Amino acid sequence: RIAIVDCNVPNVAASQRAAQAAMTANPELTVIVYNDVEALMAALWAGADPGAGSGSDHAGRLETSIVLALLGSEVVQPFDDLRGFTDFDEVDWWGRMLREGIQSLDDSGIIGVPAGANAEEGHRMVAAFVKECCEWIATQLGPLTPNAAH
Repeated sequence: RIAIVDCNVPNVAASQRAAQAAMTANPELTVIVYNDVEALMAALWAGADPGAGSGSDHAGRLETSIVLALLGSEVVQPFDDLRGFTDFDEVDWWGRMLREGIQSLDDSGIIGVPAGANAEEGHRMVAAFVKECCEWIATQLGPLTPNAAH
């Protein structure tokens, strides 16, 4: 039994195809792919500070807070003055990004505004997401037991 959690939303379809191919090649194998983008975002935003910004983020506050939590401030470039794409009222901006790449929205590759990011917020978001993933895996595959042959 294998659970794949791919947080890069545009890659989920490829992960699902790979899971299906693996199960076709080995019928005794179960491979599941987390694909609930709404639950992913809800879990992350549950850990975010109130007023943290928009729900869309790529190298903005949400992801910068997570990177600060996981890697520390010594590896994160200064970000308080950076601003990326924020025109979320644009019709089909998400589709344009998927078709043409993230640079079609902003040369920086940033979606959102990273200002205000902090490690404490990132730790809470990671904890909320890990909890969501563990609950999803348990629901999909059943509880894991030590020394169980599955």
